[in-house]
Amino acid sequence: MKYAAALTAKGDADGALKAYREADPVIRKLVAANVEARLGRAQLAVVLIGEGDLLRQKGVYDEAVAAFRESAALFKALAGEEPTNKLWPRQESTADQDAGGAFSDKGDVQGMIDSYRASVAIDARLLQDDPANKDLRSSDALKLELIGGALAGRKDIAGAIEAFRGAVELRKGLAAEAPAELDLLRSQNEDDINLGNALVGEKDLAGALVAYRDALSAARALNALGATDARAQYDLAASLRLVGWLTLPKDSAGAAQSFAEALPIARALAKGEPSNADYQRELWLVGDALGDLRFKRNDRAGAVEVYAEARDAAAAMVGLDATNAFYPRWLKSSVGKIGSLAFAMFQAREYEASLAALDKATPMAPDQNWFDLVRAACLMLLDRPDEARPLYLKHRGEISYGGKPWETAAKEGFANMRAEGLARPLMDEIEKTFAAAP
Repeated sequence: MKYAAALTAKGDADGALKAYREADPVIRKLVAANVEARLGRAQLAVVLIGEGDLLRQKGVYDEAVAAFRESAALFKALAGEEPTNKLWPRQESTADQDAGGAFSDKGDVQGMIDSYRASVAIDARLLQDDPANKDLRSSDALKLELIGGALAGRKDIAGAIEAFRGAVELRKGLAAEAPAELDLLRSQNEDDINLGNALVGEKDLAGALVAYRDALSAARALNALGATDARAQYDLAASLRLVGWLTLPKDSAGAAQSFAEALPIARALAKGEPSNADYQRELWLVGDALGDLRFKRNDRAGAVEVYAEARDAAAAMVGLDATNAFYPRWLKSSVGKIGSLAFAMFQAREYEASLAALDKATPMAPDQNWFDLVRAACLMLLDRPDEARPLYLKHRGEISYGGKPWETAAKEGFANMRAEGLARPLMDEIEKTFAAAP
């Protein structure tokens, strides 16, 4: 076994696996000759873990799983015979953990969950006698996080919440003992977000907000400790956004503050690494949310500014991955919101501002040709009929918003403007042109 371990340390995986496999039958014969001998069974269990590790590295997952599970069974039997020896359950837990990793590698989600749960259950018993053991708690937090992710993927939200809560509790305890350890704070932030997402899935929004606020606290602690790397900044922006989303229904001002704090962080990330789709997505999400809030509060100038940033981020994502069906939808949505904002400006008789907003909204689909209805109306009411006329005639025969023919949509607009006392000679001219054969 020492020879095999030495070969493993040198990076000679093939040689090490050969050595373990040569030792395997020899030890099995010794065990068969004296099945009561604990040392022989322990040696066999250790060999099996070594074999399993190397088989897993080579992608021979079924054999790796078999080796780990046999090792776990041997250590479990030894623990039953010698309950005061804590080495045996610790090794059994390790074998179960390794089996979980091999199951994960081969895509067997249930096998992974069962193995990791078995390992966590053993560790829980060990922690009763050694509650301060950092290695066990760290290992269990990671396993619970993986279990939670797998269960969430299978829509077992209740099971995911239970696992994520366990991970959060362990990580918070570890972070409290080492408040300056950056990796612990990063993991705590991730676990709290995972828990919050699962609670949202269960419609426990109050609980989710608590989890997201805890995630934000961890992200702020990271920054306070000088963690200015991109990942720490991304975690801070995402945590602020999530808190903002769930704060919004009852505290729009607080939500706006969260989004406004997140925006420059997301902007800097997207600018610093334009090819990172996650950073562009964060900028789109934050810009979209803040734009909606500003629009509702009649801060139209502020809304168009952030909607334009969201539009640019969505366009960047389309350029990065043309196969992602969501990105063009997000781009069309951002452009549509700028168009809606321009229409609100038109209704408020802010015609120059409306035109400036429309300059930021290039239509992404034929049914967005209504942008030119708004543009033409603004130009007409600014007494620039020669610029408005070509726009009214440009889309003849097309379908506009709500499935309406372009001509119908334009005439309805004229009727509305006349009702507001905004009649212009160009309206009669265009209507006569529409009535004539094209």
